[in-house]
Amino acid sequence: MSAPEDGESAPPRPRADDGAVAGFSRLDVAGYILAFVLPLFGLAVGVVLLRRPDRQGARHGVWIIAISLVVCLLFAAALIAGAHGLGGGEAE
Repeated sequence: MSAPEDGESAPPRPRADDGAVAGFSRLDVAGYILAFVLPLFGLAVGVVLLRRPDRQGARHGVWIIAISLVVCLLFAAALIAGAHGLGGGEAE
């Protein structure tokens, strides 16, 4: 495939059935975002993706669940450290 000539635009990227870029559905993208921002919701989206019949969605589901669990553990560690005064601030 050659580079586009003057005045020509690049060929469009292939799209999945739901309008998302091939390889990622909108639910996949939402799952990854939620895994970092709201990990419990990301976990739920990961389970939904894991139960999908398509293999690509199931693979994203596994990664979304893993990221959600790691972020939940990090949030819990931060809360515990803050509650015990291990946050690095001055002790009273």
